Amino acid sequence: MSTQYTDSSELPNERSRDSQELRVEGRLGRAPDRQTISQDTYDELVHYYKHASQAYTVVKHSKVNGARLIVAFVDIATDAQGYIAVDDERKDIVVVFRGTQGIRGSVMDSMIRLEDIIAPKELPGVQVHHGFQSCWMAVSPVVVKHVQEQVGLQPGYTLVAVGHSLGGAMASIASVTFKQLSPQTRMKLLTYGQPRAGNALFTQTITDLIGKQEIFRVVHSNDGVPTMVPTELGYVHHGIEYWAWDPPSPECTYICNAAGDYEEDPNGSTGVPSAGVNMAHLTYFGHLCCYPFFTAQLDITASEDLRLYDKQAQYATGLE
Repeated sequence: MSTQYTDSSELPNERSRDSQELRVEGRLGRAPDRQTISQDTYDELVHYYKHASQAYTVVKHSKVNGARLIVAFVDIATDAQGYIAVDDERKDIVVVFRGTQGIRGSVMDSMIRLEDIIAPKELPGVQVHHGFQSCWMAVSPVVVKHVQEQVGLQPGYTLVAVGHSLGGAMASIASVTFKQLSPQTRMKLLTYGQPRAGNALFTQTITDLIGKQEIFRVVHSNDGVPTMVPTELGYVHHGIEYWAWDPPSPECTYICNAAGDYEEDPNGSTGVPSAGVNMAHLTYFGHLCCYPFFTAQLDITASEDLRLYDKQAQYATGLE
């Protein structure tokens, strides 16, 4: 079965459209006439997606996607997991957050109310998803500790926050803390299939802190997760959307920014009816998320030596 759209009026941004065919197929046909991305940008999106995919495993190797593994972190209570690595060739400090895996992560996803963001510096009116922030706060002491160490050890390196699904939401919230603590450090934020994580002021805050050209929010065709958290509850997606259609290529990856820097493009994926976790959510750039891209030995079972959550660690600013 193949679905082809011949003009923008046929695109699934009409919520009345029957989405069953899209949900089964897991992809869309041809996108409307809009700006696409360069090969270099496409390669960057694929590169960091490999990091996001790697976070679904526990790494037993010193190299991750060409980068030196600094630390892996796991919080059993919230099911939050990820790692920090340094890529000396690219001059990156990469902080990667895993998406939902298991019942605990699903429960955290469902804690949908907005609450004030917890960050080193007060941000009046900025609110984020309670469940997503709870996951971030569970691992933030050890993550912030090691990120601050690496920023000091690697002057001139770019700090990159990455995540798929829930991991993307965590990366977005964490990026505020990272940028507040290291305002002179260049930062990039790349998320894949992330749900909405905060309100309009949150969207404006991270866009202004990081810079719109350094934020890449990627959505694969009719991925049902980015629209799961509704706008009716006060949530807004941040950043420019990069809508990746099939077949995977720069020519099929479209920039959706018609509504401006702080608003969602109504002609982007926001118009696709939410299908929840579907095949489009699990597959980006032709690869299943958590597929072993790398030659490293992997183990999906959390090991005691990688359970590095340090309950005694605190922010350098004294924030608990």
